[in-house]
Amino acid sequence: MKAVTLASPRGAITVESRDVPVPGPRDVLLRMEACGVCHSDLFVASLEKLSLAPVTLGHEGIGRVEAVGAEVTDWRPGDRAGMTFLATVCGACDLCTTGRGRFCAKQTNFGYSAHGAMAEYAVAPASTLVRVPDGMPAAQIAPLCCAGWTAMGAISEAAVARGGSVALFGFGGLGHSPCRSRAPASCVSPSRTSPRTSWRTPARPAPISSSPPKP
Repeated sequence: MKAVTLASPRGAITVESRDVPVPGPRDVLLRMEACGVCHSDLFVASLEKLSLAPVTLGHEGIGRVEAVGAEVTDWRPGDRAGMTFLATVCGACDLCTTGRGRFCAKQTNFGYSAHGAMAEYAVAPASTLVRVPDGMPAAQIAPLCCAGWTAMGAISEAAVARGGSVALFGFGGLGHSPCRSRAPASCVSPSRTSPRTSWRTPARPAPISSSPPKP
C-alpha cells in the first residue's frame, strides 16, 4: 500500500510503499477513502524528536471497514468509520473514567505516536472509531474528525446550556465547526472588518455520530 510517511525529525514527507497492516484482536482495518491535512501534521513534521519514526501521518480519516480483530463485535466489514486524533487512552485514570479521556496523560495519537490515516489502509482500535453515514463525500467530512471533534469537545467541556451563546475567536477551520454541528448554542464571531459588528448563526445538526459515545 501507499502511505504518507515522515521518516525522521524535520525530514521530508514522502509517499512510501508499506505492507498492509494487520489488525490486532481489538482493532479494525480500514480501507481509507480520504484523509484531511491538518496543521498538526505540519507541527509533527517540525518536531526535533519524533515519538514514532517512521510514522504515517494523518488523523482526519474516513474509511470502510475491511477486516476486524477477533474480539471486535460492534464493527463489521463494509461499515463506514472515522478516525480522530485520539488513538488510545489508558482507560483507568480519573479523566478516562469520567468521560474525559481526550485529556488522558497516557494517550497515543494517530499520525504522531501511532500510525495515522494518510494511507490506503489504516489500523485503529475499534473503541476509538466513530460511525459515519453513507452518502456523504469523504473528502468534505474528513476534517470533522479533527476540527469538528475538537470544537465539539470544547462546547461539551464548557457545559453550554441549550439556547446559550459562545464567542469564537480566530474563526477558521476550528471556529466554524460548532456553527455547523449539533451544538446547543448559537455562535457569535467578531467581524474581521469591524470590531463593533458580529454575526450570529444557529447550530445545525452534525452529520457524524458516534456509537457508542466517544470522549
